[in-house]
Amino acid sequence: MTILSFPHDLGGLLADDGSIDLALNEPGYGARVRKKQAWWGDTDDEMIIGRHLNTFADSHEGWHVLHSVHIPSMDVDLDAVVVGPAGVFIVQAVYTHDARVWAGGDAFIVEGRRRSTIVDARATALCARALMELKLGFNVPVSAIVVPVGASHVDIPLMSEGVAVVEPDALTWWLGQLASPWPSDVADSAYDIARRSSTWEAA
Repeated sequence: MTILSFPHDLGGLLADDGSIDLALNEPGYGARVRKKQAWWGDTDDEMIIGRHLNTFADSHEGWHVLHSVHIPSMDVDLDAVVVGPAGVFIVQAVYTHDARVWAGGDAFIVEGRRRSTIVDARATALCARALMELKLGFNVPVSAIVVPVGASHVDIPLMSEGVAVVEPDALTWWLGQLASPWPSDVADSAYDIARRSSTWEAA
């Protein structure tokens, strides 16, 4: 466990297993520390999306949000992990400022250039599911949400298996209209596991 990877001191440790409580992370922290994205201050898109998700969770019973979750085995920072009655959602912002975006199936095309965004997001969600199921001992519905930020136009004619492409302004509405297959106590158990750094550090 690397204490310096997180923005808080030993006072934030969970007592039972020594994990750091990821609920203490603020939006945008992981990207800022590792300098993977050069978006700073109040205009930081990851921070804005994170704050919208916080507002959503505060106003919808049973929903929780974690920010800047690092998965060492994939060397990836998850912008947000949303846990609630409808399941677990891995949220990844994709910076597409002033670009035209087309998304469908496994394709994510920005200004005519295909990216591996959908495939990568699906792989990350599958990894997150495996890590959570290892701790919980039961099946966990995990899917990914790709959020194209700042695009001039977004066209989503086809669904992608296990991955939703949702524009920033529609993100909280999209989450709010989902069905709720989980009892509240199961969702709470999943959140308790998701907020522990040891869950994501598993080999």
